Amino acid sequence: MSESRRPPRDSLSARLWPLLAVNFFMADMQSGIGPFLGVFLVERGWTSGVIGTAMSIGNVAGMLITTPIGGFIDASHHKRAWVIVPGIAVVLGSSSSCFRRISGPSPLRRLRPRSPVPRSFLP
Repeated sequence: MSESRRPPRDSLSARLWPLLAVNFFMADMQSGIGPFLGVFLVERGWTSGVIGTAMSIGNVAGMLITTPIGGFIDASHHKRAWVIVPGIAVVLGSSSSCFRRISGPSPLRRLRPRSPVPRSFLP
């Protein structure tokens, strides 16, 4: 490629930094939720085997859906919306657990797996 056809370095870096920032923060959101999810579910009475199974199912589902959804997003004309909306949804979903603690027990409490330890032994 000749020097006259190459875009200026400032223009390239100005277009590239938002993509780098999105990659950094999305990886942070994705890998930061896992450990906290395990602790959160243990506090709710889930056993380690059930937590591992649930997280494994989520990871396998993520791997299976990546290619078809990636093709759909590549064909879409609204690529930014497909990054922004799920990111906001993850933040809102994660922060909702803080507000639920303040407002009381979840209405979905009866759907939770039962702990093998009687409640009288739990602190």
